[in-house]
Amino acid sequence: MEIKIKRLTTQQEREKDNPFEKIHRYIVTENNKSFIILYKSGPHGHSLCLEGQKGILYSDTEKNEVRRQVISLGIDCGLRYESDEPVDGLSPLALRGVVFAEKTHEQREIVLSEDPCVIPKGKGYILSIEGEVKGFF
Repeated sequence: MEIKIKRLTTQQEREKDNPFEKIHRYIVTENNKSFIILYKSGPHGHSLCLEGQKGILYSDTEKNEVRRQVISLGIDCGLRYESDEPVDGLSPLALRGVVFAEKTHEQREIVLSEDPCVIPKGKGYILSIEGEVKGFF
């Protein structure tokens, strides 16, 4: 298995009331599928979402899957779940890779791959940047 992650662009969000929010776009390729993931950051926190779709992404650790959840305000001002569905072909490891790229400000392509001959016992994936092994993930 191999996961590729690369930052595409960074833009200031101009359409919203919050001028401090930034959106960083990442292309993630996993299982022969490509996803554009948006990492939104602002003074009130951070979130991950799929470009062009409502909702946020989160990792369901019990099922080892990524889920997309859409929440809205209900009639009585409470929260209402519109949907909570798995994202086919995207793993929690890919989301961890996006967060890693964001936190380290990495502009180059990150590759997470398995190689039992190289990986030390207890480590799961090789982290490489531009073909150079940088560590284990």
